[in-house]
Amino acid sequence: MKTFKIIFLTSTTLLIVLAFVLTGASYKRDVDRLTKRTLELKVKLERDSLTYIRERKAEMEFSEEALMETLLSMRVKFPRIVIAQARVETGHYSSKIFLNNNNLFGMRVPGKRITTCTGSRNGYAFYTSWQQSVIDYALFQSRFLDCSSEKKYLTSLSTYASYPEYVEKVRSVLKKVKLVKRLQ
Repeated sequence: MKTFKIIFLTSTTLLIVLAFVLTGASYKRDVDRLTKRTLELKVKLERDSLTYIRERKAEMEFSEEALMETLLSMRVKFPRIVIAQARVETGHYSSKIFLNNNNLFGMRVPGKRITTCTGSRNGYAFYTSWQQSVIDYALFQSRFLDCSSEKKYLTSLSTYASYPEYVEKVRSVLKKVKLVKRLQ
């Protein structure tokens, strides 16, 4: 954001100089007028920037509904199962790994595949946003999980899990996942 403001102010300064060269108008009067206009534009830019940040922050805040929409828009396979996984992995979105790392799926930093994580924190992948975690899971899903059927998908999750009861836990939570009709 600061870079944009600097570029804006630099461009404005250039416009002031060009205005003097091209018009040959009174220096003081033009400086006063252009300085006032520059300040007005700067205030408007800052106001618009704050509005933009507030709007984007609202869009970026996590909710299960936002997660569903993201899964749908990315066409992630078996979104109901993925929601169940997220609930299991995050303790219904309350774990430190989720809250501190934006990590919905307990992902670790991968060694041999493309990832969207930016590093590791407390042994788990760290993401700049929860959406990046979803993208990373989609990359993992497309590379390592059998997506040919729901049953095969659930079975292939056993390779993902760090404990033997993981798939049964996901199945149990899956029974409670009630999503909008579009997901089913």
